[in-house]
Amino acid sequence: MTVEVKKSRSGDIVPVLNGVHLHSIYDPEKEACEFLDKHTEDIDQNDYFMVWGLGFGFHIYQLQQYLREKNKDINILVIEPSSELVREYFGSSELKHKIAAKIISKSDPIALYNDEFIIDFLSKTPLILSHAPSVQMHKEYFEKFQNYQAPVDIHTVQKNIKSRWIATEMGQLNPESNIENYLKTKIENTNDELSKFDYFIGAIESIVESTK
Repeated sequence: MTVEVKKSRSGDIVPVLNGVHLHSIYDPEKEACEFLDKHTEDIDQNDYFMVWGLGFGFHIYQLQQYLREKNKDINILVIEPSSELVREYFGSSELKHKIAAKIISKSDPIALYNDEFIIDFLSKTPLILSHAPSVQMHKEYFEKFQNYQAPVDIHTVQKNIKSRWIATEMGQLNPESNIENYLKTKIENTNDELSKFDYFIGAIESIVESTK
């Protein structure tokens, strides 16, 4: 994707991605304040925030300033599909603001689920804030990210299992079989109720570790 930089009427620079302005060409700061006002009620009820779309960070800067005013921690993760845009953002000397957020950019949205930081962040049930121009530009990307379902076949899960005893047992099974059926069968075939519980907890812990 081609990234251009234009100057808005307010004097701020604005990125243009494939001909689309990612912020107002008139006053991007005012637009960012309106973005914040729209989400203030939800922001007040959350501590972690995942922002879809970097742009040049005007909306993210307003979010972080609001959190500081409320004496809240700056727990912001930005997902930006365009690595070119990220490079342009960090390379610009004309931006008046700097954002205190972690920015992650991967060309494949499914690859985001291989990032331990993202998995840990998602476990905190963050509020998702969509930067409309960015999401519209990368609609398919964010849809794939949102709708992703982790594979449950034995072969895929086994590769990431950290527990040797679980991985060894799985190695004896049909690699195309389903992890849910495997757990169900093992638990049902265990006579002692306490052993069933122990087996279930051990298996779940290993599978959870494999998703990190």
